[in-house]
Amino acid sequence: MRRQETPDLAPQQARIPGRVQEAIDAYGEAPAAREICRYVGVRSIRSTHYQLRQIEQKGTIVIERDRNRGIRFA
Repeated sequence: MRRQETPDLAPQQARIPGRVQEAIDAYGEAPAAREICRYVGVRSIRSTHYQLRQIEQKGTIVIERDRNRGIRFA
């Protein structure tokens, strides 16, 4: 499913769905959290996981916790 624009995301959060979509289009799967971390420009994987959870709570993505690279669009 293609992502939908979500205007209520913080600027750093708004970059993540675009990166996820690029990876899905190019490789057929979502990027790993470490790859998102590098793309957004933060060092902390914990911060990236926090941002992903926040985006999930806002309804943009769904994180499938039992899968590696388990990010999909809601």
